[in-house]
Amino acid sequence: MEIGICDDEKVYCEAMISYCQKAFADCEPGFHVFHSGDEMLASKLQFDLLFLDIEMPGMDGIGVKNFLQDGNRKDKIVFLTSHEERMREAFGANVLDFISKPIVPAEVEKTLQKLKKVLGRKTIAISLDGVERRISLDEIQYVEAEDKYVSVHVAGESLLLRQTLTEWEELLPEPFFCRCSRFCIINMEYYNHKKSAAVIGELTIPVGRTYKKAVMNVYQEFLRRKDE
Repeated sequence: MEIGICDDEKVYCEAMISYCQKAFADCEPGFHVFHSGDEMLASKLQFDLLFLDIEMPGMDGIGVKNFLQDGNRKDKIVFLTSHEERMREAFGANVLDFISKPIVPAEVEKTLQKLKKVLGRKTIAISLDGVERRISLDEIQYVEAEDKYVSVHVAGESLLLRQTLTEWEELLPEPFFCRCSRFCIINMEYYNHKKSAAVIGELTIPVGRTYKKAVMNVYQEFLRRKDE
């Protein structure tokens, strides 16, 4: 497991290393410390988990997040911030959580335990052109039926497989995934309950009228499980 920590304050870098060493001891993490967004991006390294300060000299954390998102990078981000007024800018598909400064040990430990569950979700093996490939559940954005095939949409690409949507409904666990229509299963990370749709970048996938109640029930359980 590779963990990046990008913060211009050394004390927070050292603190996060200490907390992560305890929380992820069984993963034997490697740590990479940077003191600016420009320094981190120049390294061209990718991370399983990236702790990112919002306010830094040069490119700030919001700029780094947008750069990674535009490049279809899959680094999972946790923002470190004392600027809660900027949190709205910090939301994104790969943003898992926020840690407020000054750090409160009990809150950090709770967040890390939640992250451990999220990062530990299983992968699924698929056969693509006769070659086995494993894809992480977190990478799957949605699955849609296409005649006798399904198209599995992961970050940056679509995988066409000769399977049924029902088979994928059995593979993908609730409450992290839910069927939203006759033709589509969505990752609940992208579900927007106000729009009753999954919103993935500029794409909006509406929930079918007869599926709305079931999707809302799954979404409520999804939120509860995320807070455990």
